[in-house]
Amino acid sequence: MTQTSVKTRRKFDEMFKREAVQNWLASGSSADLQSQLDATRRELARVREQRDILKNVGHSLRTIAERYARIDAMKLDYSVPSLCANLAVSPSGYYDWQKRRTLPGPCAVANEPCFVDCPQAIITLLLCSADKYAA
Repeated sequence: MTQTSVKTRRKFDEMFKREAVQNWLASGSSADLQSQLDATRRELARVREQRDILKNVGHSLRTIAERYARIDAMKLDYSVPSLCANLAVSPSGYYDWQKRRTLPGPCAVANEPCFVDCPQAIITLLLCSADKYAA
């Protein structure tokens, strides 16, 4: 019993070949395929950016201020709107936070401790004991 390893090639008639070509041409033009490919590449780039942003975070950012600080650190590598979308904050909130850091409002200024008239020894004592509880 001999086995033949040579595969026989299928033979298609001319009518079948013409129908196959017509079906392929009717399925869509190369421009449609190119536009689908471009859309897929854009989507892939967006998903990779989202993955990289979340990967670079490293740990959970629980407060909004922590998220804004992370956006501020990463804004040179990624766009601010995509960072805000991936960290679940609004871009306007980030820009307001950034503005408040450079120019605090009247309430923030009023709530700052006033150490202007205090001697340096008292300031040092207050700062060192700020996190300790009195007995």
